[in-house]
Amino acid sequence: MVQRLRGLRTYPRGSDADRRWHFSRAFAGVALGVRAIYRNPAAADVELDELMPFTPRMLYENNPQALLAHLAAGAENRVPIEDVWPAFREVVHNFPYHEEVGDFDGACLFWIARIVHHQIGGRPLGQTADWLSRHFNAWADGRELPPLLLGAS
Repeated sequence: MVQRLRGLRTYPRGSDADRRWHFSRAFAGVALGVRAIYRNPAAADVELDELMPFTPRMLYENNPQALLAHLAAGAENRVPIEDVWPAFREVVHNFPYHEEVGDFDGACLFWIARIVHHQIGGRPLGQTADWLSRHFNAWADGRELPPLLLGAS
């Protein structure tokens, strides 16, 4: 998969499909730990062998590039999930908007969930879809769940 992602050329401007592919590819790069794939789309101003700077608990204000940079820096710096939780909560709540404007699609949301749940949260990859679904449904019902669903392994 990494070789395919490396060879895929995407564009942040253009059709909705172009933007969705651009961000899906970049979030997949973060999830797979391949800096060469996500650093340029994240506008990282550091060398590949350096860690991206991280600011805890930032919101991205519907700027997909800012979200990408925040989650990438969080993954690189191995921050606790609480430090990226506000941005994750914000992207899930704003997901209909992102679908409408063509930034993200469902696949992109799953890459983002994989970064937050598996990479940053340290939870088993096989539980990511269920974790996302439980949070998505809880928020739709107006409820809050703890980031790592205490009691779940």
